[in-house]
Order: sequence, then structure tokens, then C-alpha cells
Amino acid sequence: MRRIFLCMALFLAFFYALIPFAEAERQTINIGFVQNTVDETVESRKLLRAYTASYLDEITRKTKWRYAIKDIPPEDAKRMLEEGSVDFIVPVTESSAARGDGFIFSSGFSSYGLLSLYTGKDNTALDVEDKKTMQGCRIGMLDIEDYKIKFSYIVKKSEWDVRQIFYPDSEQMMKDLRAGVIDAVLDDGSHIIDNERWLLDIDVVQQQFMTVSDKRSLMDEMNNAILDSEILNPSFETEIEKEYLDPVLRHIVRYTENDRAYAEEAPTLRVVFMPYVPPLFDLRFEKGEPWGIYVDLLKTISRDTGLRFEFIEAKDEDEADRMMRDGEVDLIPAVYQNFRVPEGAAFTNTARNEAFVLVVRRGISLEDCAGGMIAVPRIFPGVVDFMKQRFPDSEIVEYNLASDCMKAVEFGDVTCAFVPAALIHYYSSTALRPDIDMIYSARIKVPVGIGVSPYADRRLLPLLNTALLRVSPEQMEHIIEKNSEPEVSVRYIVQKYPISVTLVVMIFSFLLGLGVFILYRAKEEKKQNAVLREKNRAMEEALARIRSLKEARDYYKQDAETDKLTGLLNKGTLHEEAKKALSEMSKKDSAILFITDLDHFKELNDSEGHQCGDEVLAAYAGLLGEIFPQAKALGRFGGDEFMGLLVNMTREEFLAGIKRLMTETRKIIAGGKNAGVSVSIGAVEALHGHRRYSEIFNEADQELYAVKNSTRDALSFDGKMYRF
Repeated sequence: MRRIFLCMALFLAFFYALIPFAEAERQTINIGFVQNTVDETVESRKLLRAYTASYLDEITRKTKWRYAIKDIPPEDAKRMLEEGSVDFIVPVTESSAARGDGFIFSSGFSSYGLLSLYTGKDNTALDVEDKKTMQGCRIGMLDIEDYKIKFSYIVKKSEWDVRQIFYPDSEQMMKDLRAGVIDAVLDDGSHIIDNERWLLDIDVVQQQFMTVSDKRSLMDEMNNAILDSEILNPSFETEIEKEYLDPVLRHIVRYTENDRAYAEEAPTLRVVFMPYVPPLFDLRFEKGEPWGIYVDLLKTISRDTGLRFEFIEAKDEDEADRMMRDGEVDLIPAVYQNFRVPEGAAFTNTARNEAFVLVVRRGISLEDCAGGMIAVPRIFPGVVDFMKQRFPDSEIVEYNLASDCMKAVEFGDVTCAFVPAALIHYYSSTALRPDIDMIYSARIKVPVGIGVSPYADRRLLPLLNTALLRVSPEQMEHIIEKNSEPEVSVRYIVQKYPISVTLVVMIFSFLLGLGVFILYRAKEEKKQNAVLREKNRAMEEALARIRSLKEARDYYKQDAETDKLTGLLNKGTLHEEAKKALSEMSKKDSAILFITDLDHFKELNDSEGHQCGDEVLAAYAGLLGEIFPQAKALGRFGGDEFMGLLVNMTREEFLAGIKRLMTETRKIIAGGKNAGVSVSIGAVEALHGHRRYSEIFNEADQELYAVKNSTRDALSFDGKMYRF
């Protein structure tokens, strides 16, 4: 027995002695963050570094690594990687890093860098705020399409006359800068040392991790962790982008020399508006001053730019349209971007997506509204045009007020109505209509911006677009909150508490006549008390309904399973449905997973605007749903990226469907003309239902990567390329 206890004691001592060694085996990965010291925008690079650290926090939960991140100068990055001082360097891209054998890169993009313009340290002649100094400037950049597009926009906006020289690699480009062959370079900062001077930030660019090929197992582990995080926690990227990336983008946006010159000399701009639609627009009775969300938005722009605005009232949409055509006003805010305007007029980028909530009689659904009569209030110019595009088989009927729309639904004059959510929350008049319902899940968002007169100075539109980009979400939230509480007035009290006001008037009349008709009223007292009790009960029910409507405001924070723009599944639901379908497959089943990416979509977005891009995405999603209605999972998981999972479809049927999809995609019309887009597709077939979803997805992604790196506008299916 003693021997047994002695053996157990020795075993436990040996086991606990091994714990520190087991703990020590948990790897510590050294991350080198390439950080130059030339930029003046230190805060922006700190935010991008914080983004990378947050991304590492997420993926190291999967790898069980410890990691240490430290700043390293660009000129030492490659050497430190080769000698093993660091395990990875970031941010770099496979396109911009020094090429050569022995280096590998992470799949996809998991970091961001700052694309900026630099010149030689001793070159003090160049000044981006003075376009005269930029005339004839020789600017070197890598031959990367995304860099060309971003820089061309800045050149056009700033009216620079520069010569662009393209390089296959950064090493030669930096040598030419230091030799004076070129005057400036466009670089992501990973090749900049103390011999350069920062001029201007252009945009953020997606970048990768890099390591030596000897550490391929580490890179594979990182790639698997990245893929698992994107599938299992798809919202984490959106959250950290909002926290770290959005402030950087707002900081990059700048007013050009032309913008500042116009703001100084611009006359007071006349803004037309239609009152009596609080909290969007209204007039203060005692002063006659306009107020509301869009008034405060323009005031915010005024403080930032120096522009001056005066507000001119129009009685309705038709009068506002006439005033624009006759040149009586310069701007019309809160207008749908595809609204009819005079020739030569233009729209800013989207200032706000206004949510319209579906109003129906109890028991009616959105499907029941198809082909029926839909009521909308005359709130935003162009709303009728938007609804006609969204519901081509329905008759769109206009009413003056949102309350008129709800009344028409209640009385059965129309099938349903779409009412701005802001108006529903401002006036809780729905409490008086127990027979109607608000379906928040069927809400529609209408993109509205600012219409610019054809007679306005051409410099006004880009200035307004820049100003809108500089309005932070916090500022917009403050504007909305400020205008969400209505100003107490007689009109507001009557509209919000009609039953209470009616009761007060009745009671006052009753007391006034009591002295004259006291004997008669005494006989009617019992009856009147019963009526009063019934009205009090109705008032309590109305107040309870008001409280429930206030709680409905939480719908803004809820994410539906459906992508609102395309009608297909969103990223999170898409992955869940695909995994579920694969898990339910039997040994006799087979599946095809395909991923698509629209070609030339970014160029279309930059040249034609986001409204045109949204039309393309909606049209393409419609094609996917029409061609593959039997898909177990079909949805959008990125800007222009879609995925589908087909079970028990033959290869011949799939190829026929893809051929039709590629053909129809080339015919997509946006903004009244051919959009000029095509589609690249990667697909794999999985048999017997025994493979992990992440493996199938990764293989399809690699197939898509092969297409994008070749000719585009093609299908790569299990390693074979098809062009239709």
C-alpha cells in the first residue's frame, strides 16, 4: 500500500512539474507593424494599428496564440522577417510587397493601410493645397487598378495636371524618387523612410499579413482562423470597422482649393422646403423659422464650410419643382435621387436613408399588397417614383399627410401604405386606429440627398458631397435626437392627445351649462358618467398603445435576416443556412457551392454613384433568385459578393444556369444605360455530405481568386475554366 501511495505522489509531482512547460508551449507570435515616421496623420495610423490589434484579438482566440505587436520601420521589415525577429509583418499586400521567392501572404484582406502621397524630403516646392505647384508633377505609383482609381478621383477633384508613371515594384519606384526621376510617389507607407515628406492622404487600402515560406504552417493556421471568424462571427469586422476605420475615412476627406475658394465667394444659397412634416421640416409658429432634421443638417454643413443658407417655403412638391426649374431656388433637400429634375440639375451623395414602415389592416401581409393600391404621403419629392420602381404592378396613390394614408388604410380605400418611421414616432396617432398594424420588418429605406439647381455653380456639388462625408454618425444621431422630441404647442397637443382635448372641452361645456340646465343635467348625470368612464377607458388604452409604439423604436437596432437592398439572405444567415443544408445531406446527396463577384462594379460606383450601383446589385440579385430558385442558401455576404448552395443539381444543369447568369449580367441596365458589368464565379462540387462547410467555402473562394487573377468574366469549376 505504501508503494502505491508513493507512486501516486511521484506521479502527481511529475504532473504538476510539467504544467509550466505545457504553458510555455503556448506560442507567442511576434507581429511587426510596418510604421513610417514621416506622416503627419499619426492619429490615423494609430487607429489602423488598433484595427489590426482588434483583428488579431479575434483570430488568436481560435489559434490559442499569444501575440506581441511592435512597430518596425519599413526599411527593416523584410530583414527582420528573414532573420526571425518577427513572425509576421503587416500591413502589406502581395501586389505592393517586394517580390521574390520565400514569402507568403494571408488569404483575403485582414488589415488596412493608408494610401498617401509623398515627395522627397528636400522637395519643398510641392503643395497639394496649391494646384499651381502640382502642374506637370511626375508621380510614380504601382500598377494596381485600385490605386489608379482612387488617385484619378483626387486628380480630377483637385484639377491637377500631373503625369502618372507606373511601376511593377516599389523598389525601383523609391529609387527613382530619391534619384529625382519622379517628383512624388503614391504609396501605402510600407516603403517610406525618413528621406520622404508626406503630402496628402488619399484613401485606406485593404492589406495582408506576410511571412516567410518556412512558416507556412503558421500562415495556414492564421488563414483557417480568419475564415472561421468570418463564418462564425460575421459581425465583428463591421464593428471594428465602425470603431476604427470610419474615423480615419472622415479624417481623410478634405476640402480642396476650389472648395475653399467657392465657399468664400458663394452667395447665400436658397433652400426650398415643404413645412408641416415634423421632425423632418416644420415652422415655429411664434417666429416663423424653419426647423427639423434637414434644417439642422444644413446648419451643420454651414458651420463646417462657411456656406450660408436661407429657407424658402413651398406649399407642395409641384411648386418646389417649379421653383427649381425657374431658378428661384438653389437646393432642394430630402429628395429621392432619381426624382425628375430640370436638365442639368444634379444630386449629392445619399444624406440619409429614410425608413418607410408598412401600414396595413390587421391580418394583411406585405404579399397581400402586391398588385394593390399603395398610399404614400407627399413628404419627399420623388417618393412616388421610387415606389413605382419598387412595386411596378401596384397603383401608387399620394395623400397630403401621413395620417391621411393611415386613415385610407383603416377605411379600406387602399390596400396598404408606406409612412416615414420618423413621422410615426413623432405623432402617435396610431393609438386611435386599433384596426391597423405597423409591420416594421417590411420597412423600405429610401435614399435621399440634396438636389442642386442646374443654374448653381458647378463647384457647389462636390463641396456638398465632401461636407456630407465629414458629418459623423455622432453628429447625425445628435441632430435626430434633438428633433425627435416635438415642441409643445396647441397643434401638437391636439394631434397627440385628441381624446384628452375632446374630454376637456366636453367637461368645460358641461360645467358651463350646468347652472342653466341643472335640473335636466341631474337626470342625465348617470348617463353622462357612464359615457365619461368609457372615454376614460379609451384614453387609457390609447396611452398604453402610445407606450408600446415608443418601444417599437428599437426596431432600428434589430438586424433582419434579409439583405434589404437585394432581398436575398444577409451574410450571417447565409452561412448558417449553408451549414445547415450541408449537415442534413445524406451519403447519396451532392452539393455545389459557388461564389460570385461582379467585375468593374467599383469603377461603376465611383463614376456613376452609389444609386446606380444599388440598381445593379438589386438587378443581379433578381437574376440569381430567378435562375436558381431551388438553392438551399442564396445571399449576399459582401459589397458585390454573393454565394449560393445547390443540392442535388447536376453539373450540366449548373453550367446551363451559370451560362444564363453570365449572359444576363452583361445586359444589366442602370441609370438608363448598360452598366458594363460582368461576373466572375468560383465553384466546387462536394459529394456524400461529409466535408466541412469552411473547407468547401475556402475552395470556392480560391476558384474565384483564380478567375479574378486571369481574365475575369468566367467560371472556374473544380479547377476547370469555363467562358460563356
